[in-house]
Amino acid sequence: MNEIAFYRILTPLTTFIQDGHNSIVLSEPALEALRNCNDLFPLDIKCIKNKFYVSNNFSTSPELLPGTEIISINNVSAEEMLSKFLSNIPQEGHNLQYIYGSLNQSFRFYYFVFYGLSEKYTIRYKNLNSLVGNCEVPGTDLITMKTKKEKRKTPHLNPYNLQMLDSMKTALLTLKTLDQTLVKTTYHKNFKKDISEYFNLIQKSNYTDLIIDLRDNTGGNPDYVKHLLLYLFNEPFEQCIECRVVKNKEAEIFTQRNKKTWFPLYGIGKYHPKQNNFICIYR
Repeated sequence: MNEIAFYRILTPLTTFIQDGHNSIVLSEPALEALRNCNDLFPLDIKCIKNKFYVSNNFSTSPELLPGTEIISINNVSAEEMLSKFLSNIPQEGHNLQYIYGSLNQSFRFYYFVFYGLSEKYTIRYKNLNSLVGNCEVPGTDLITMKTKKEKRKTPHLNPYNLQMLDSMKTALLTLKTLDQTLVKTTYHKNFKKDISEYFNLIQKSNYTDLIIDLRDNTGGNPDYVKHLLLYLFNEPFEQCIECRVVKNKEAEIFTQRNKKTWFPLYGIGKYHPKQNNFICIYR
């Protein structure tokens, strides 16, 4: 069998294991061939409440406006595709949000892996007026899609932000990622300083409600999670009980193979909340 066929056999294991850090990756030659392909699916797709919606249209079809629901692609229903993806994309425990986040970022890749490429894609859709229609769009390449996205000047979202919703007396904290490299190197942000300033602002506002939006969050640094929890809990807490590292990879016995270690960046130890934690503000 070819590499893609073998890949399809292996990927259900990652869903079964339920650890997002375990994934099956195509070889670099296969990925490079995909990057240079001219028949890629020409839409960015978002999965919301188990339905597929257009978020970016790189085709010439005027019908597929952002927000248009995709009912089927090449006669494969959205329900069937979602079922396939949920059975093959790595997940974290029983939480499916990791899968949805991966799918929203890489729908084009997963569609290619499980349904292949087409010179033209037949799409059945429901527009913003709930009218159902059909259209055919040609495949395209990554360079064309990237160029169109740059021309539209799609804003590059910050890794996190705080909105104060005055009408609801509610603070909305959106966290897109907790990846230290992205936060520091790509966005040049100081997570701990910013989160501290956010909660100082919340305290001064006297807002009694806080929403934390983690949709599509890609995970990241446990130390960032710990810092956030300092402002959410009002009692001492432990984020992780223990951390172990491999000391003898040849050993089969658990205690001989690895050793317990102190790793505060993973939240090992007991931590005391900040005095201005959210719960204490409104005691």
